[in-house]
Amino acid sequence: MEGNDVMQLKMTVSRLHRLGVANLATVLNLSQALLSADSLTPAAREAAQMAFDSIQEQIDLLKEIGEIEGDVDVEQ
Repeated sequence: MEGNDVMQLKMTVSRLHRLGVANLATVLNLSQALLSADSLTPAAREAAQMAFDSIQEQIDLLKEIGEIEGDVDVEQ
């Protein structure tokens, strides 16, 4: 792999990492909003809770990607 290819790959991974962080923040906000609604059906509440519960696994994966990238602050 040439230097230019490596740089392009690193930029792509970095952007995908940022996309993952933004997506995770959206899932967190949506699931919290749904879980706070009083009129939610039991099935919808269960689905929102499942989405909320999956967040820690996603955070762990994003931390791994950040460590591979060499990010200093992977706690975001």
